[in-house]
Amino acid sequence: MKTAQRYGLAMFPRAVFPKEVSGSGPAKAKETLSGNVLWEIGARRARKISVPKGARLVLAVSADDLPRTTDAALRLELAEGASCMVYLAASKNALPLRFTLAAELSRGARLLYASFWAGNVLGVERLELALNGRGAAAEAAAFGVAGGGEVFDTRAEFACNARDCAAMFDARSVAAAGGQTLVRAETAVGKSAAGTEARQRFLCLTDGARSVADFEPRLNIMNKDVRCGHAAKTISLSDEELFYMESRGIPRGEARKAAIAAFSEAALGTLPAELQEKARAGLWDTIGKIQP
Repeated sequence: MKTAQRYGLAMFPRAVFPKEVSGSGPAKAKETLSGNVLWEIGARRARKISVPKGARLVLAVSADDLPRTTDAALRLELAEGASCMVYLAASKNALPLRFTLAAELSRGARLLYASFWAGNVLGVERLELALNGRGAAAEAAAFGVAGGGEVFDTRAEFACNARDCAAMFDARSVAAAGGQTLVRAETAVGKSAAGTEARQRFLCLTDGARSVADFEPRLNIMNKDVRCGHAAKTISLSDEELFYMESRGIPRGEARKAAIAAFSEAALGTLPAELQEKARAGLWDTIGKIQP
């Protein structure tokens, strides 16, 4: 069996986004784009983008402090050998926000997705990824922070329909002060998808019984010549770590906030600089809801 290559974030160097794309009204005809694009979700809440053969697109999506309940969607078509990286930062939304990414990947196409959710009363993320060409690869990394009654709900669906595909989903989250994180993933490997590699990994940091972390991994495998697996783990704030910080003069409540911030910082680092400031503001908005 040929092992599919796992692609990492390093294939996309830190990008600058000189082209800002916004606007009002419904999405028009499908766009063809390459290069670096910044999309701030506002009145325009849907986009259809085609990435041509061999082209490279880096797309940064910002959704923060929206004035109304928003249902946003991004639909991608990646031609043979095309590559696309999508960053999403969603923060400080007092009304529900739902974001859907749907993509179809042709032969040898690569899609990488990284999201950071924090400070949203209800953040709903849906990934619908179809790997239709041989050697297509999709890797998604989602991170959400929910506290003070907030909810982070993410679901990923991968359909591997050709040989030697790679489908990776890594979801990490924080549930604190009564927050809820819901993570669900389903990977379907078709009969013609020999040589495919698929992984699901879930990790949640909680602060006790008041918070909820719910995982639901699923694998639907129709071919024996594949490498697939999943893992899920919930961890709690360590009493030893909190005691160590208390012994250094840091109050226990502030120590809990510092531990959550440190856990979240690695995910923040995957975002481009254009999105980090807004995402960090949402993180500290949630952390501020944690009582000592």
